[in-house]
This record gives sequence, C-alpha cells and structure tokens, in this order.
Amino acid sequence: ERIQELFSPWDGSAPVLVRATKAEMHDPKSFEHVSTTYTVQNDGNVRVVMRFRGKNVLGATVMQTAVGNINPNTKKMVGFGVQ
Repeated sequence: ERIQELFSPWDGSAPVLVRATKAEMHDPKSFEHVSTTYTVQNDGNVRVVMRFRGKNVLGATVMQTAVGNINPNTKKMVGFGVQ
C-alpha cells in the first residue's frame, strides 16, 4: 500500500520523479508522461523508470528515460538521473 501511494492514480506516474525530471528539462512545459514502471529493491527502496517526451534545446520533441530511487517511507528521492 505504501508503494501505491508513490504513484498517481490518473496516469501512473510518480509525482516526485516528475518534479525532479521537470527541474532538469530545458522546457519543462513540454513534459509529456508516456509510461512508468517500478521494481522494489533489496534495500526496500523503489526503483522507478519513467519514459517521457519533451523538447530539447533545439526545439525538437525527444523521448527520454528518467530513473529514480524513492524511499517508500519518506516518499523522497534517494537517487535520480535522466538518460
């Protein structure tokens, strides 16, 4: 149940990962969630992989992947990166 609280009931995204991703984007207003999957790690943290679209510095819309580890107890990111 704690894990399900990490995800939006509307689109399945992880709001904490969406916020971290938008903060790193060139054009955060162009963010479009595509899909989110997750796995529970041995340490109890939840590894979330999110595919999204957004505009790059040249104005082209590109597909990217954001990966984050979320502590389900605190609901905070403990690791993050965009690929």
